[in-house]
Amino acid sequence: MVLQKKFSPQEPALLGTFPATSIATGTGILPLYCGEMSGAYLMSDQVFSSTFITTSKIVGGNPDFTLFIEIDYDLTFTRPLIIEGNTIINITGGMASMEAATAITVAHYMVLTISKISGGDTTVLGTETTSTEGLAAISQQSGVRAVNITVARTSFKEGDVIRLNVALWGRYTAGTDTPIMGWGHDPTDRNDDGRIVGRTEIRDIIKDDDSTQLIIYLPIQVID
Repeated sequence: MVLQKKFSPQEPALLGTFPATSIATGTGILPLYCGEMSGAYLMSDQVFSSTFITTSKIVGGNPDFTLFIEIDYDLTFTRPLIIEGNTIINITGGMASMEAATAITVAHYMVLTISKISGGDTTVLGTETTSTEGLAAISQQSGVRAVNITVARTSFKEGDVIRLNVALWGRYTAGTDTPIMGWGHDPTDRNDDGRIVGRTEIRDIIKDDDSTQLIIYLPIQVID
């Protein structure tokens, strides 16, 4: 059983509900699913279908690592709680050439940052960087990463926001085609359909045997 506000089938729980088991014990792990809905990027404890399965960007030639994409996923809590301990994040990054048979040399990594927003003030709770993925002469590459951010004991009151910032840094050093790179954020874990935000081209960046979910596991303590 989940204690929650009632939502329509298409509307995710945006307000931070908690599993009954966590309330009974006072502590627990709260999984939050990240996705996009009507242009807004959000986190929810409810599984919903993201409008876009991935966020990706067609990039130009950059021999040095360059910031290509940065997105904030937010959730507003409706009751006080404490976050403390190891916060695991699962994220799948991917890259490809726009022409599926064309080989390119690319690489990317992602910087993940957890923050608290309260009364207009932002406090960074922790940041970690994924491994760098990239191979020479590939047409498509994707992989699931697990990142641990250790969060010091931090209290949230009603109305405070927790934010996950994802920043993708990439480089393109060789090839005759245009590369695309990004990451998945579909709570329902559908296969990448290749749609690109703001563009008409179609190119999938995440292989079908890799997850498209972006999940953050929060170690919480509920405050009565």
